[in-house]
Amino acid sequence: MLAIIVHSLSRVGGTESVVKLLANNLSSHLDVVVIETEKSTYVASDNNSFTVVNLSSNIKNEKLNMLFAMLKAGWYIRKKAIRDVYSTFGNLNILAILLCYGCNVIVCDHLCYRQ
Repeated sequence: MLAIIVHSLSRVGGTESVVKLLANNLSSHLDVVVIETEKSTYVASDNNSFTVVNLSSNIKNEKLNMLFAMLKAGWYIRKKAIRDVYSTFGNLNILAILLCYGCNVIVCDHLCYRQ
């Protein structure tokens, strides 16, 4: 099983498009779960062949919310015995590596540093 960690699939951007494309294409070979860490309005379509799990919290502080969501993601990955993780968190990829210790972790950064 592969877990892909993303902030939210409801955002409109390159990272979200890449995650959806990867998840749909890889799901023909293995089970794929996309873990969202912030509140999302994303609704899975019939074309999606992957599972979406939202682990956001109701904490108003954005940084604390992200920390708790990442801790929940690490717990979820261990609970489901997921061995492969793809993280799209940019500056939080180090946290993803630490929380997913023992897993095969691929980190990717889809940011424009000019902005």
